[in-house]
Amino acid sequence: MPLAPHLKRLRTRRLLSQRELARRVGASVACIAYLETGRRLPSLGMLARLVRELRPDPQDLLGLLLAALDGGAASDSLSSPEVPTPAAILPLADGAR
Repeated sequence: MPLAPHLKRLRTRRLLSQRELARRVGASVACIAYLETGRRLPSLGMLARLVRELRPDPQDLLGLLLAALDGGAASDSLSSPEVPTPAAILPLADGAR
């Protein structure tokens, strides 16, 4: 599943508007809208802030990370050296810097 529906589902499950989520993660409402429609992909830092704010359960977190890593491309993009691994993202999601 692409990243956009994951983000929207997690946001609505937390009963947050796009405006409130944008405020909490330090983004514009347009940025959140673009992420939820698939017009943009989040940076690693933005993805970490979204994960911290949306607090997905483990299954949703895995889906979110895999969708972010795939970026809508073929599955071989997971082995690309410039694509961050889940291990690189998860410490950020826990607040580690």
